[in-house]
Amino acid sequence: MARTNTAIRHGDKPLTVRGASVELGGLAPDVTLVELTAKGLIDTPLRSLRGRAVLLSVVPSIDTSTCHAQTKHLAAAIAEFGNDITACTVSLDLPFAQKRWAEHESCLQMRMLSDYKYRSFGEGFGVFIDSLALLTRAVFVIDREGIVRYVDYVDNISDEPNYAPLLDALSTVLRVG
Repeated sequence: MARTNTAIRHGDKPLTVRGASVELGGLAPDVTLVELTAKGLIDTPLRSLRGRAVLLSVVPSIDTSTCHAQTKHLAAAIAEFGNDITACTVSLDLPFAQKRWAEHESCLQMRMLSDYKYRSFGEGFGVFIDSLALLTRAVFVIDREGIVRYVDYVDNISDEPNYAPLLDALSTVLRVG
């Protein structure tokens, strides 16, 4: 688990990530993402998710095997938490591609949020890779008040995150909050 975004790489190649690392115990950056709903494309400010614990699973592109595996794994894992959590997958994929993937994979328990329009999430959370114009792999847990309680910048974008400490952090946030 990496708490900063300073050593991100793809294989052996170092990558430059734009934006400062999110700090544990700090307020989550106030960014706006886009979601495709039955009503069409809607802006989803991150602050609108307050009041519930939030899991943000950040992936480079939902159509890659590792991003697919991460999203499916977390979707299955959060089932034990019931309705006490808002679980989101965040990428720069267009909302139409995100929705197509979620429906095809029957993965509707994860909200699919896109940073394609405002690109504020990438810099606000320190996950935008300049050279690839993608988001790096990361996971964040935010409590009901919007405080960041868990941060993992996965050091190699080809690897999945370490799920055990993430799920432990999520359990702790739900138990305390």
